[in-house]
Amino acid sequence: MALKLEWEFRYAGRPVIPIRLTFWQTGKRLDTEAMLDTGAEKTFVDSAIALALGIDLTSCAQLAVVGLSGPAKPTPAMELDVLVLPGTAAPAVTLQVGFVENLAMTVGNILGRDFLAFFDLGLSHSVRTVYIGRAR
Repeated sequence: MALKLEWEFRYAGRPVIPIRLTFWQTGKRLDTEAMLDTGAEKTFVDSAIALALGIDLTSCAQLAVVGLSGPAKPTPAMELDVLVLPGTAAPAVTLQVGFVENLAMTVGNILGRDFLAFFDLGLSHSVRTVYIGRAR
């Protein structure tokens, strides 16, 4: 089966692409970047983004997140609309996004396999280009 890769995006170091996050309850939105991570089950962003979108982290559902550092720890999460490549015809998807304190200071925002399930993806790291299309 041939992939239909409709958009391409160049990146510098890591496969990071622009996204727009929208919280439907407040109508607030924020443009940021996130790294495509095929090893992550879920999508995670820095908790400062939750505050910018008007999300009260104390009222969020809690995900049990297991990372490389050991046992599961509760992580606040909320449904957000995630739009890849703002300014293109790429569709937004609604995901339960986890909020991690100081994530921006470590690996940065992450688009996990929950996001990637909606898209076909090609990556040419030698020319630092991501190719994205709607999943069939």
